[in-house]
Amino acid sequence: MEVARTLVTPGNPAQVTSSSQKSMRQCGLLEALCDILMASGVPADILTETISTVGEVIRGNQSNQEYFSTVMAPSTPPRPALVVLLMSMVNEKQPFILRCSVLYCFQCFLFKNEVGQSQLVQTLLPSATEGRNCSWTIYL
Repeated sequence: MEVARTLVTPGNPAQVTSSSQKSMRQCGLLEALCDILMASGVPADILTETISTVGEVIRGNQSNQEYFSTVMAPSTPPRPALVVLLMSMVNEKQPFILRCSVLYCFQCFLFKNEVGQSQLVQTLLPSATEGRNCSWTIYL
């Protein structure tokens, strides 16, 4: 994973990072990393490194970000991997370093990802029915 992260680190020239990200998607490495993310029983240190690596592989790469948004956790009902990661981030029982890596991965998912940013905003806004049922008034 360290080799992969070296190739896609944000400090590299943009062309190197972009071509490495594309290659990692094409060869199946991103998919394999996501499989590790969703596996049970992965030690926390390996999981932390995997989460950070996935973050850097998807950072600023629309195709990889779109792929990551489709990864589902093997649960009933299935949930998006991103939701499961965010739930683990707010769980105080998780190691701090793991929670930080989830935050970094989330940041990477949103980096230059207008669709992801828009979807996030939509989940935070009240729905039309919630707005009509609002019991408080703003006085100007």
